[in-house]
Amino acid sequence: MAPCSSVCVGGVGGFGSLRHVSDPGRAQRPLAPARAHTLTSSPQQTNATLRFALDCSFSLTDVRDVYGVLKQVRQCVGVSRRYDADLHVFGWSERHERLSDELFGDAWKRWDCALHRRPLDTSDAEPAGVLHDDNDNDDNDDEEEEEEEEECSSSLLLPIVMSPDAPQSLAPADDTNITATSFVLGGLSENSGLRPRATLSRAKELGWPARRLPLDEHLPACRTKILTINATMEAVALRASGLPWQDALMTAVPRRHYVQKK
Repeated sequence: MAPCSSVCVGGVGGFGSLRHVSDPGRAQRPLAPARAHTLTSSPQQTNATLRFALDCSFSLTDVRDVYGVLKQVRQCVGVSRRYDADLHVFGWSERHERLSDELFGDAWKRWDCALHRRPLDTSDAEPAGVLHDDNDNDDNDDEEEEEEEEECSSSLLLPIVMSPDAPQSLAPADDTNITATSFVLGGLSENSGLRPRATLSRAKELGWPARRLPLDEHLPACRTKILTINATMEAVALRASGLPWQDALMTAVPRRHYVQKK
């Protein structure tokens, strides 16, 4: 069995989850989704599972940028719990671990997500559009294979990279399959020196479609197009829960970005 290149934290499904084990170098079998959190806000939640992947493989030289990303990753973990979403973090390095120790102590080791050493690449897009686990070559029993086949139905789309620089916004066609889409979020601080167009360039490298939040269409008063990772994630989760885009954006985007000062 090939070594696992993932650090396993918590237990989430969708992409193929991993048990938290004392030996992170030992590969584990994928598990079916285990969490059953309910949405605390008023919109009705669908039974489908939202899937998010954070791409933290960007080269950030300023440690303050990395600190900013790590704080937002922690917020994303909270968002995934509130909306019963699957969260995987790719490109999680020893540097991320060391700085997380400084910021959060041991708390980050209990985050309900899966942390993967390797970066995202094109092999993470199944033909049906579901991101998979590192251990897809492992021998699974018949029951697990049946569960994976059910998840990889033909209705699933290719992963969508969320980028503020994308020419196209999430359209009604994307809304139709929003809970069957894997949303890829760039692990960048909104003040990162790597911008502009870093996430759009990554989408082109991977050959995956890029979309932006429909801020121009549904929240034109917003004075910035670059939001935090967790705000972007929450806007998509709120839309998936049934809120109209305007309400989802007004809830997820900090009021300071669209309310005029008196």
